[in-house]
Amino acid sequence: MKMMKVAVLAAAMSALPAMADGFGSIEYNFRDGYGDNDGTRVNGYSLNLGTYLTETTSVDISSKFRQDNTTSDTNTRLEVGLTQYVPLTSWLKLYGRGGVGTRFDNNDDFNYFSVEGGAVVPLSQNWSVKVGYRYRDSMEQDIEYQTDTIRTSLTYAVSKNASLFLGYDRYSGDTNVNGVNLGYAFKF
Repeated sequence: MKMMKVAVLAAAMSALPAMADGFGSIEYNFRDGYGDNDGTRVNGYSLNLGTYLTETTSVDISSKFRQDNTTSDTNTRLEVGLTQYVPLTSWLKLYGRGGVGTRFDNNDDFNYFSVEGGAVVPLSQNWSVKVGYRYRDSMEQDIEYQTDTIRTSLTYAVSKNASLFLGYDRYSGDTNVNGVNLGYAFKF
């Protein structure tokens, strides 16, 4: 069953570049635990691909891989999401995103959902900041996976079709970590 889910998502990811208005990103992720998760150090990588269905609605597929530096435990996440943007003014755009996915761990695999909302504010022609909140939880009763995440990122547009970004995530709940994300985003 796990291989079937991976095959379906891989096929969907490969089909996205053929669509118009495609976008994607490649990220490096670092997580550092606090509280109950103090001592946790996790490195990871993400690949995200998507396309705009309309001018303000996009669909994306992401794959994330993470490995704990101490235990060498790994997890892989495959997620599909739908985002709606609401431009309020020339300097403020709100967004809402819903996603569903599967997390594959060393010990257990489970399905989850996430809901995120926030705002994007351009600071200049090349710079913008994004602030948001995400709620994520397992769809299975016996899995403790609920997290609340405050997210911020700063983006620099290198060109019309490429940008660099640096983000910070503060997770709390069943996982307590600070996260740093460094990436390259592109349009095709």
